Amino acid sequence: MGAVTTATFALRNSDKAMHGEGLRGGVAAAQFVNVTDMLRGGSGQVGQYAQSIFDSIDNVAQASLGVSNAATKLASFTSKAVNPLLCVASGMRVLKDEDKDKAFTEEVCAMGAMFGAEKIAKIARNAADNAIKTGSLDDIIKNPTIKNFGENLISKINGMSKGGKTALFIAAELLFVGISIAAFNNGKKLGQLLTGRSETGQTEKQAGKT
Repeated sequence: MGAVTTATFALRNSDKAMHGEGLRGGVAAAQFVNVTDMLRGGSGQVGQYAQSIFDSIDNVAQASLGVSNAATKLASFTSKAVNPLLCVASGMRVLKDEDKDKAFTEEVCAMGAMFGAEKIAKIARNAADNAIKTGSLDDIIKNPTIKNFGENLISKINGMSKGGKTALFIAAELLFVGISIAAFNNGKKLGQLLTGRSETGQTEKQAGKT
């Protein structure tokens, strides 16, 4: 995931933390650290500001704890902590629910759909990035008609201005966010249908008894 995707998720989790899901605050904090780490390698004021944050953390940690490169170590930890924290937050939702068995089924469906969709989206994104870099779809598509269409599209993308490429990159990042959210919501609905806790599920359950 890129900085735009991670920042969007961080803002979304911050909002959820302020509306009852306290553990999402930890997820948001981890994601904000990751965004800062991604941005600090860039040029311009944003990159310099992100680097200054890391430098400040390093200086404080070195002076007070004797730990060097603390910010980099923190970013390495938080990059691996996001998904486990999301799973913990999911578990807390189950524990707070009156019907824990049904809540567990719904959360498994929601989280499983989300992680599965994100994995597929990442594979597709990596394949697209490689195709754009090489300008070829030889390793991905064999059908000549589709392949020619795809390579013409890649050629147009490579010929875009810097601003156009930036806009396309942001669109791809936001698309990933949309896929993740849609997968979670649809997975949740599937779980509710299985447990009979949605309106549709209740209707079907009642119809089966008549």
